[in-house]
Amino acid sequence: MDMKLIFIYNAEKGPLNSFLDLLHKTLSPNTYSCNLCAITHTFKKRKKWSKFIQNFHLKIKFLYKSDLEKNNLLIFQNELPCCLIEKGNKQKVLINKNDINTLRSEDELIELIKLKVNV
Repeated sequence: MDMKLIFIYNAEKGPLNSFLDLLHKTLSPNTYSCNLCAITHTFKKRKKWSKFIQNFHLKIKFLYKSDLEKNNLLIFQNELPCCLIEKGNKQKVLINKNDINTLRSEDELIELIKLKVNV
């Protein structure tokens, strides 16, 4: 059975929103609502994170909160940011928002992913 990871940012997509998010996490990181964004991106994807997702054995998909409805994932709208694991057509939370919000770096996120998927 095919499995994939789905990361859902607690942010809106688009260039303007990305710019506003960058300003917010730079000027007021303690009030920024998407720690997943904060630990994986500066003005672009962090190198170690980018390399990890390119080489990981499972497919990885990235969504924003505005993508939830069209992907039939509205059930997770109060769980953001999070990482889901999808098996067939069923998704469940692999890494919840509380766990993501305690992470301090992409290294910690990578280690947590490896632990959760038993790599």
